[in-house]
Amino acid sequence: MPALTFDDLAPAAQSQGSRAITFDDLKPEASPVKDAAVDVAKAVPAGLARGAAAVVGLPGFLSDLVDKGYRNAPALWGGETISPERAAQIHAARGFPAIGPGAVLTVLTPKNVQGAIEGVTGPLYEPQTTAGKFAGTAAEFIPGALLGPGGMAKNALTYGVIPGIASEAAGQATHGTALEPWARGAAAIGTGGVGAFVTRPNNAGAMISRAAEGMTPQQVEATERLFQEAQQVGVPITRAEAAQAVTNGATGLADLQRVVEGNGGLKPFMAQRPGQVSVAGDEMLTRLGGYTDRPSVIGPRVGEAAEDIVRGAQADINARTRPLYQAAEQERVGAPVANALAGDPLYAQTLQEIRNNPALNRTIENLPNDSPAVIDLVQRRLREQADNARVPGQAHTSNLMAANLEDARAAPMAAADTATGSQAATATQPRTIGTYEAARMAQQKLRDTELAPLVNGPIGKLAQRDLPTQQAMDALFPRNPLPNSAREITDAVTRLAAQRPGVAGQLVRAHIESIFNQTTRNLQAGPSQFGGASFAAAIRGNTQQAANLSAAIQALHGPEALNGFDRFLRVMEATGQRQRIGSQTAFNTEFNKIMGQGGSIQSAMADAASLFTHTPRRFRETLEQYNMGQNTDQIARILTDPEGAAAFRRLALAPEGSAKAAALMSRLLALGSQSSRNRRDQQ
Repeated sequence: MPALTFDDLAPAAQSQGSRAITFDDLKPEASPVKDAAVDVAKAVPAGLARGAAAVVGLPGFLSDLVDKGYRNAPALWGGETISPERAAQIHAARGFPAIGPGAVLTVLTPKNVQGAIEGVTGPLYEPQTTAGKFAGTAAEFIPGALLGPGGMAKNALTYGVIPGIASEAAGQATHGTALEPWARGAAAIGTGGVGAFVTRPNNAGAMISRAAEGMTPQQVEATERLFQEAQQVGVPITRAEAAQAVTNGATGLADLQRVVEGNGGLKPFMAQRPGQVSVAGDEMLTRLGGYTDRPSVIGPRVGEAAEDIVRGAQADINARTRPLYQAAEQERVGAPVANALAGDPLYAQTLQEIRNNPALNRTIENLPNDSPAVIDLVQRRLREQADNARVPGQAHTSNLMAANLEDARAAPMAAADTATGSQAATATQPRTIGTYEAARMAQQKLRDTELAPLVNGPIGKLAQRDLPTQQAMDALFPRNPLPNSAREITDAVTRLAAQRPGVAGQLVRAHIESIFNQTTRNLQAGPSQFGGASFAAAIRGNTQQAANLSAAIQALHGPEALNGFDRFLRVMEATGQRQRIGSQTAFNTEFNKIMGQGGSIQSAMADAASLFTHTPRRFRETLEQYNMGQNTDQIARILTDPEGAAAFRRLALAPEGSAKAAALMSRLLALGSQSSRNRRDQQ
């Protein structure tokens, strides 16, 4: 069959009395898929522009709603609508911003803003296909959705695309009817509004959000760590207590917990606390060790160990300086000087005491009486006698004896110095240090730098025979320790532990356990609910007491044990953030009012019942009591449930839910109404 030509087609056209077929008549039909894609591509930016206009024009839209309400409300009761001017007067009389003709807000309407945009861009594109209409309407909702708190992508989908699609679907289903604008707005609110509503905390959640206002994300995370730490210690605390501890009491969660407790919440949770503190305390003491069933012997054992430490230090100093003394032993002061010294009764008596006492004579038994070592030992013994006789701060005859003994020391010291070349022959010669004086100076330096701190510090206070245990604890852990004394505690505990293993641990444990028993004892009204907090405050005391206790524990058991003890104390301190149930009436009243309310539907039903059926007050009070119990229990669960971390985190950090929901609902209402208006204009 031959191919058709244009001439073959012309007669047929003429016979039909129609126009001639042209090239356009031979074009293939346009692809519906391609047209829809192009339509969508053009509809989206136009929809975004309309949505932006709706957001900017939201104040005017809301003002217009109020304006229409004033003008049309009388008609609902059979009256007549009022003029715009009269509506503006009524509106202004109620303290609202001026509206009506000439008001600024009437300029900021979605229609006017869109007109301004079109004055620059030209008329906004109108979608032609079903896909384009859905895309355009969904795009209209996105600008308003992006203004909400939270992630932009999530908001664009939840409060933009989904409500927009629902609104367009409802509009097409009711197209051409009086229900269309209402259907579009209702569908938008019914989808996006539900998303806003479900993110709004209920009454219980709203109270937690309000009480936690101001907490930073870091503080919320620290709160959860302390909450979980308490679980591990064995003394569960509430998230309110943890938050107060983390923020130094900066939140209102303690007030919230107090009222919850006052309304009967948390009773089973708090009833277990005294027992939990007792068990956790026993476990803490077990980890520290040092248990003994004979606590009365701790003090004497510590005293003996401390005495041995002091004697050991003295012996070490003597051993280190003995070579210097031995070098001076060969020198003599001469018989005349020795005889002159022996003429002093105090000197002669002391020399005789030394020679007759093996414990004193041991180091000089082979030396003659005119040896500088013998003379030096006599003067040292005179000093000891003077120190023993002296009574500081008192007018006492012993002080006179001490002065005479000190005076008797002068002659033998001078004689020893002269004999060893320590004194100048004449006043014009430079002073030289002799062998014996050098030995004495070396020994004195060691006594000042090593022995004196030991004797004057905790070890010296503990170095007593038959030392009572309580006195030993007070010596190591005084109520008002000297500043910067932690290093002395570390040294004392380390020395005690090395001298007599176990006794230092027994002393430290006895101190901790005695305070724990005292602070957690039962009260007249029953077990102490605040025993753990009282223990933490008492055992740490002031800053220096806390540092000294930490030094003792670390010296005994190392940093890991100290970290465990500090963790226990942190939890105990957090239990003290709990408020005692009391008045604070203003907060209580606000709490009870909110907690007595139910959901919006329940509240509406209760109000309706009260208005139209005169429901007795007892019914409403019963309902409020039920709501109070439900809300109180829910707060208690969020504050105590180990699995409630996510809920608490969301409530503590989210903006106030009711404001968020209201803002989203307003935008959805405006956008839904604007969308339906656009559709009517197109038609």
